[in-house]
Amino acid sequence: MSRFFIERPVFAWVIALLIMLGGVLALRMLPIAQYPQIAPTSVTVTASYPGADAQTVENSVTKVIEQGMTGIDNLDYMSATSTSTGQATITLTFTNAADPDIAQMQVQNKLQLVTSQLPSVVQTNGISVDKASDGFLMVIGFVSSDGRMSSTDVSDYVDSTLNDTLRRIEGVGSTTLFGSSYAMRIWLDPEKLSKYQLMPGDVSSAIEAQNTQVSAGQLGALPARPGQQLNATVTARSRLQTPEQFRNIILKSTTDGSLVRINDVGTVELGAESYTTASRYNGKAAAGLAINLGTGANAIDTAEKVKAAIERMKPTFPEGVEVVYPYDTTPFVVLSIEEVVRTLFEAIVLVFVVMFVFLQNIRATLIPSLAVPVVLLGTFGVLALFGYSINTLTMFAMVLAIGLLSAGLAVTIVLAVGFASFREFAASNRLREELIYSFMIREQLQAVFEDLLGAESGTLGYVVTGREDFLEPLAEARRSVLRDISELKRFAWARPEHADGFAELARLAEQELRLLEELSGHRDTAGALSASSVLDTRRGKLLMDEIRRVVTAISEAEITASDQRTHEVRAAGQRTKQTLLLLLSAVIAVVVGATLVMVAHLIGRRRAELELADTLTRHRAILASARDAIITVDETGRITTANPAATRMFGWSAQELDGAPVAILFAQQDADGTRTDEAPEDAAALLARLSASAADSEAATEFTARRKDGSTLPVDVAIGRMRASDGSGLVAILHDISERKRAETLKNDFVSTVSHELRTPLTSIAGSLGLLDGGAAGALPAPAKRLVGIAHQNSRRLVRLVNDILDIQKMQSAAMDFAREPVAMDEIAALAIDQNAGFAAEHGVHLALEACGGDVRVAGDQDRLIQVLTNLISNAVKFSPPEGTVRLRVERLGAKVRISVEDRGSGIPEAFRPSIFTRFAQADTSDTRQRGGTGLGLAIVKEIVTRHQGDVSFETEDGRGTTFHVDLPAADTLAGDLPPHALHRDTH
Repeated sequence: MSRFFIERPVFAWVIALLIMLGGVLALRMLPIAQYPQIAPTSVTVTASYPGADAQTVENSVTKVIEQGMTGIDNLDYMSATSTSTGQATITLTFTNAADPDIAQMQVQNKLQLVTSQLPSVVQTNGISVDKASDGFLMVIGFVSSDGRMSSTDVSDYVDSTLNDTLRRIEGVGSTTLFGSSYAMRIWLDPEKLSKYQLMPGDVSSAIEAQNTQVSAGQLGALPARPGQQLNATVTARSRLQTPEQFRNIILKSTTDGSLVRINDVGTVELGAESYTTASRYNGKAAAGLAINLGTGANAIDTAEKVKAAIERMKPTFPEGVEVVYPYDTTPFVVLSIEEVVRTLFEAIVLVFVVMFVFLQNIRATLIPSLAVPVVLLGTFGVLALFGYSINTLTMFAMVLAIGLLSAGLAVTIVLAVGFASFREFAASNRLREELIYSFMIREQLQAVFEDLLGAESGTLGYVVTGREDFLEPLAEARRSVLRDISELKRFAWARPEHADGFAELARLAEQELRLLEELSGHRDTAGALSASSVLDTRRGKLLMDEIRRVVTAISEAEITASDQRTHEVRAAGQRTKQTLLLLLSAVIAVVVGATLVMVAHLIGRRRAELELADTLTRHRAILASARDAIITVDETGRITTANPAATRMFGWSAQELDGAPVAILFAQQDADGTRTDEAPEDAAALLARLSASAADSEAATEFTARRKDGSTLPVDVAIGRMRASDGSGLVAILHDISERKRAETLKNDFVSTVSHELRTPLTSIAGSLGLLDGGAAGALPAPAKRLVGIAHQNSRRLVRLVNDILDIQKMQSAAMDFAREPVAMDEIAALAIDQNAGFAAEHGVHLALEACGGDVRVAGDQDRLIQVLTNLISNAVKFSPPEGTVRLRVERLGAKVRISVEDRGSGIPEAFRPSIFTRFAQADTSDTRQRGGTGLGLAIVKEIVTRHQGDVSFETEDGRGTTFHVDLPAADTLAGDLPPHALHRDTH
């Protein structure tokens, strides 16, 4: 086969070019993914039967769908789950030969045949059929950087505005939203339902019947009556949109004619559709959108298209929403491809160098060197032919193949060394044989010449003496010459250049022998004189001279050829020695390089082992000496490690805690965190709560822990995620806060008691001093009036302090009620400025209001909101320079209303900023005493704003002033929670 291509080089080049062209085309068309598609195709069917228990779902939904899934091509097996929440999940797993798209289509077709057999409520809710994904291509995070939007706000925007656009991008198989859209949630009271003799199904039926889009028809539609000039389309009410509309849905009428509405049996609110997922990014509200790669799609191309689409839509994002990519698999694929390309070039260079050293000819080196890219590019064509993709594993296989090629070069070098040695030995052998052969030829030539000389001498002796004994050498010489001539002719096949010489020598020898026989004949017949006359012709001498010439020419040619071959062999030996030296140097370099790499690897590994041992020692020491309990939990909720403090805190031994469910350490709690009984908490629910707490790594969550003896204790739990080789898990640090709780209880009791005991006498004292200061008891002397005024002012300050303490106590204990009425914040700000104008004038400070327009109404308590602004204004006034200006700005920011209070004071010291909203916190005690203040104003502001579902923040700069921002939900975003008249506002 090789000879066929060697004899047809043009055809071989065409084949090589076709292979390279096919590889290049396949390289552009091959799908790119992180991992190969090795998992079997699976399709999941999901149905919902609200209100049904697990057995009902199994009998009426799951089994019906399972029975209808028979006869699907390449179906391997089915698995199903029915839950008490009314969910039915059937997973169909197919063999590797199944096409995912065809499998999904067949499942949908089979499902259509059995849908009519399912309960009507299941059909109404819809049944989803989804292909299972092997993993996410990337996750896009949408973060509210300025805190104006909640996680649900961001999720709803992504789902309603961006999700469909991204799902339509070529290469995107499906998307998964980490978050929840808004939905209307109805909470039914079982006791009220029983009172009105209603069932949850009655409520569902009423909602379905009344929450519809009705086509009301047209007035004057064709065919029209004669004289009809106009027609009009009647637009009826659309589907319900607000909580108030849902509250007014009529459920039934009673015997006395009154109507029962949803509002009578439950509550309606606009909330998240699902509370199972909470998304945050670096502590900020966020939503995630996972992109699943479509079947046979190019991962890198798809990721670039998704990012390009995001960039195009960025200008339309709500203010403050930023895009991040917390998870993206494409960089790993790109890196592996770059590594393969780099390794490919290194391998080609290495092959070229080794081949050139071995062949020592550029032209001969190019042929095997060019075979490397041809083979590698052809590999991509094979991948495309068999339906593979470019992924991490195929790239690793390519690198491994190139590595094997490089390793094979080392073996080739060793084999080349052996081959060169063998070739040198064979050349020496051939030279030795050539020299022996040449010597035999020359020896045979010399024997012929000597035999002829002997015959000539014997003949001459016979001619001169006539003795018969001189003729014996002539007969022996004839036999020897004939034998030697025959041997020389045998050498002629190996020495074709001497064939003519051998023939001429045989002819001359034959003539010489005939001449000698002729001389001996003349001596016998005519006597010595006649024979002498023959000798006088000198024919014998001429023949012997020719024979000598021929023998000498052949011998000298042999000697010259032997010398030349000896020189060539010696030169080849020198080249072989040089080649061997180069090859041995290459082998030594490879061995030394491999040894250095191995030594470096072993040293690095040993260093890593030592560092790991040191780290483990430090960690063990930290765990053993820590006063707080530290435990680690695997992804199944089982304890993997516990430090000694944990065994002391809970009373369990380390052996008992190892592998035990983490739920044994916590008492069961309600959703709000209050303990309901002494029993351990459900493991799944606890693990979900711990995982949710881990999302906010900077905050500790309060839990009720449970000891081995059943007693409980309050703990602060800080949760963090950890990743190990065997999976992910959680690490929890539990701090016993029993002493802190007791101290807080004693402090609160003390403050409450003292405040109540002081309030009544202080009020009386302040009132009496006010009467005296006002002249109710007659005119006072000037010194006495000044002293009474000071006492009156300080008593009023004490009364305010006591009232502030009582207010914050009530708010923190949820004992203070807040009104929920629509309040215009621009009007509230103006009223607060009027109430604080006198106080500002006393300090020589001006107050200014900036209203930016728009709907700035909020749902709240007017008096408490005025208290918030009064506290902020009084703080700003006290810390403003004389003739300074405190500015109030009211503006609408998306779904929130922002009120800002800005001063030009000295700013807030950096050390005080983290505790600015804590009780009795003051930046400079001496200065605050001069200016007045209790340290409770900002704490009260924080509590009131939080109770209004808002947020308070500040911006400060040393020497430039401070701005406090109060963000409250706009009233129109909370329309369902307001009275029916709340949103009615004049627009003229």
